Amino acid sequence: MQSRLLPSATVKDGFRIVADHQDGYCWTALHGNYAVLQIRGLLNPDGPVDLVCAQNAELSSDAIQDIWDQVLVETLIVASDSRRNSVRCLVEAGCPVVSTVSLAAHGFEPTVRLQALRHRSELSGKEDPGIHCQPLADAITGYGTKNIEELIAGCLDGSQDLQALDPVTPHGLLSGWISLPDSELLVAQDQNRLAGLAVVTRDTDACLVTVEYLGVVRHFRRQGIAGRLLKQVSSGCVSDLQQSKSNDIVAYCDRENEPAVQLYRAGGFSPGETHTIWQHDLRDSGLKNVQQQRIKR
Repeated sequence: MQSRLLPSATVKDGFRIVADHQDGYCWTALHGNYAVLQIRGLLNPDGPVDLVCAQNAELSSDAIQDIWDQVLVETLIVASDSRRNSVRCLVEAGCPVVSTVSLAAHGFEPTVRLQALRHRSELSGKEDPGIHCQPLADAITGYGTKNIEELIAGCLDGSQDLQALDPVTPHGLLSGWISLPDSELLVAQDQNRLAGLAVVTRDTDACLVTVEYLGVVRHFRRQGIAGRLLKQVSSGCVSDLQQSKSNDIVAYCDRENEPAVQLYRAGGFSPGETHTIWQHDLRDSGLKNVQQQRIKR
């Protein structure tokens, strides 16, 4: 699709919005010939469109809101036309590049607050014989895809995490983890039964380890398994963790998930930046209203 101007694309203070949908969906706000704001819509295989925003210059809140008012109308219609079930946008607290006023006005609601928890101290401890760590691909080969997916299903059962996002499936989660670079799997066993898991990735350039997911099967909860998994990550069970000098470990959890927050705090983590995901559910969106707004512009 060729680049084109959105309907009524000129906004106040001399800004223009150019749409280029040749590679996904991308909207660029221009001031003169200089790109000051870019919004890209990432299409996910499970249905939603994720909006990612990059700001290249200082803009007034009115200008940002005016730009977002137009882009959001276009995004909702594009998502509906392509049979997407929702549109999501991540907003960083304290540095809102996007206009939450526009998001709220167009039917978006805050769904998940993620709290980054950073661990800086080096913990020492012996390897837990009940927890096995290996590259994710090797773990899938060893345990079998079916067993790993059943383990994930057991961890999701009754879990407070991931509930406010679109429904997730064991297969979808595992497929996403496989695509992550240098992903490793820690599996906890109890009397030869799979009881919990942690998925970890490592960025050696940034000296950073990220706990992508940590969960325990419902039957085995409140037995200290989650803490043991976290301790193994912290003590260097992840391959070459200490050799790569990865002294920062980051995990994410719902801020309202008090058991998870307590777990990370007990493991030496401290709160970091907070983000909010805003989501518009197109299944209950009232797209006729959006289309009417577009016609009026």
